[in-house]
Amino acid sequence: MATSITRYVREKGEIPLAWAGSTMDMNYLNFGDALSPVMIALLSGKPIRRTPMKSFAPRLSCVGTIGHGFANGEVWFWGTGCSNWANPSAPANEKKPFVPSANSHFTVTATRGPVSESLLSAKTLSHAVPYGDPVWLLPLFYKPTVKKRYKLGVILHLSELANREMEAVPRKEIARFRIPAELADDVHLITTVTELHVGALQSKIDEILSCERIVSTSLHGMVIAESYGIPCLYFAPSLSKDGLQSVELTREGDVDLRIVDLYTGLGLPKIDVYNQPRPKPSDWPAIMKAIDKSWSPKSFDGDALINAFPVDLSPISAAPGETIWEHKALTDLKLRHDVGELNRLDRKEFPGGAKAVAARFPDEPSKGAPQAMAEKNAPQPTVEDAALDDAAKLEKKKTSAALLKRVRSTLPPGSVPLAWAASSQKFPHANFGDALSAVMVAAISGCVVRHAAFDSNSERLVAVGTIGHAIRNGTVHMWGTGLDAQRCPGSPNPAPYQRPAGTEFHVHAVRGPKTGAVLRAQGIAVPEIYGDPVYLLPKFWPMDHVVKTHEIGVIVHLTELASQDPAATVLDVMTRYGIPPEREGDIRIINTITDRDAPSLRAKVEEIVSCRHILSTSLHGLVIAECYGIPSSWFATYGQGEGRELKLDDDQEKVDHRVRDFYLGAGVTRLNAFCLERRAKPEWDKALDWIKATWRPLAYSPQALFEAFPLPKAVEYEATPWPVEPKVLKALKF
Repeated sequence: MATSITRYVREKGEIPLAWAGSTMDMNYLNFGDALSPVMIALLSGKPIRRTPMKSFAPRLSCVGTIGHGFANGEVWFWGTGCSNWANPSAPANEKKPFVPSANSHFTVTATRGPVSESLLSAKTLSHAVPYGDPVWLLPLFYKPTVKKRYKLGVILHLSELANREMEAVPRKEIARFRIPAELADDVHLITTVTELHVGALQSKIDEILSCERIVSTSLHGMVIAESYGIPCLYFAPSLSKDGLQSVELTREGDVDLRIVDLYTGLGLPKIDVYNQPRPKPSDWPAIMKAIDKSWSPKSFDGDALINAFPVDLSPISAAPGETIWEHKALTDLKLRHDVGELNRLDRKEFPGGAKAVAARFPDEPSKGAPQAMAEKNAPQPTVEDAALDDAAKLEKKKTSAALLKRVRSTLPPGSVPLAWAASSQKFPHANFGDALSAVMVAAISGCVVRHAAFDSNSERLVAVGTIGHAIRNGTVHMWGTGLDAQRCPGSPNPAPYQRPAGTEFHVHAVRGPKTGAVLRAQGIAVPEIYGDPVYLLPKFWPMDHVVKTHEIGVIVHLTELASQDPAATVLDVMTRYGIPPEREGDIRIINTITDRDAPSLRAKVEEIVSCRHILSTSLHGLVIAECYGIPSSWFATYGQGEGRELKLDDDQEKVDHRVRDFYLGAGVTRLNAFCLERRAKPEWDKALDWIKATWRPLAYSPQALFEAFPLPKAVEYEATPWPVEPKVLKALKF
């Protein structure tokens, strides 16, 4: 059955929302509070009408620590916070515990966290509803590319400001916000005060996004930083110890209860914070170092919060060439009100007051804790109402799924910016393993793929290749990528991998657990989804037509070639690749360099598939052999012509790190390798016998990798072959 608030919104065509908005004697917005009508408008697409908190009319509550301010009538809470005091701004000796009034009818669909849930539902901590601040969903709708200008952004709470001007000016007695002249270009103070229009909210978000790191006393400064993946720490002012520390999140502790509520809502029993007393100057380099050392991305259940949205979902989208901030649903928002006029209009809307509420809820107790609304006493729905409600539930399910796709990726539609090791003036041909990255992304997305630089400031996808260590700047979506743990972004010399500053990572899958471990050690969240996207190639190019022509295909790495072109042969010193005249029809040396077009790549795959067995120094030679079910072996570059079973989970075993990563990701712990020094004489018969005796098909399924693809898919996993428009492949520029 549709809820009363849903019926009300359908009838009125607008959403009654109570929030801590600006009044006529205020010439500014408080950033966090003003995001309440923004989030409701973004998700509903409906006009928003501000309603008093103590109205008798049905109304919603969303963003802010405001639950304690409500009384009377029906209130639907979605992601709201609540103080444990009814009057939190009063002097300590005058504060009164918050207890919901008897004539209030609260329905709690979601709260910011368990503290607010217990206060608004008058129950012990039970996690009966989803947790989360709705502002956490903002990146679904707005994910700009903002150039990083500052090494550290410092977000002040309203109470720390000397005035309500648009520039952050701390109170004179607060020394911790003083910035030495030599750090003026690196450390930036940010106020949560903005001008009275939605464009100012956009500018404030952009200002925060322009910082490589954030420390914040403001709750919503933390929410913005965490939701956009900016490394951050809560800037505590009054703990017993100074500096970086891990603190338990309890209602009785010294950490701001709003912060406790937010992070326990994320399932965290403790968090790292940086404590700096307000009267003492801050050591800004130490704070930046503390953030780099301690921060890690937080996991947030956007699915649950979206599904708890109490009215019909109809999320807005930006028009081409615009952002959501130009959408009518936001530009029409009224963000400052005359409180007296609001109350007058409210009395006119719901003239019956408390008596009308009592008549509507005759079975509700007159005293004690509020309960969920007694829908049995509400007007009974018609057949048309029921049909509309069923349709709305189905649409909400579809819309929620679509929104979650936005969570996974905000890459621009129509064309996909993809970073891969493409050809260049210095290297004018395609290395087929690297080039298959563009092919796989085009095949699955159905979109034209365009090349993006490794160090671009834009948002981009990264897929096939051992290239993760070279990626820096902007927003990066990794899918099936590998990296070299001994390479560092931007450094020409070997050095252990370190997370690059100014880079936002969204990792959807990586090639294997070795890559995953390196990224996790740098505070980057990595799901346990492993695989090389090239393993999906048979879905696109089945190769059922290919006739077997050679007994052994030997795939060499490009470093073993005499030149870097498709016609290149192996270096003369690589004697192990010598083919005696009597074996020339059985053994085929395969060069991984091709011309820069999809037909040439397909021809290279056909060349590999035409072989009954594969020996490969090249990682992608092995990946292709395995995915097409061709018996194969890694061709190790040491040994005297013997087969060996190598333990992949033993780091002392001599195995190429790329090969180790891929096979561990495929669930293999023992690798069968044929070992022969490059300058040794050929041992083709031994190699062939070894492959025949030891190779077994992989038990690995790439379906989880496919499902983790961070863009809408143009193909179904079960379909074979995948239908791909020729123009999509023709448009690829390798």
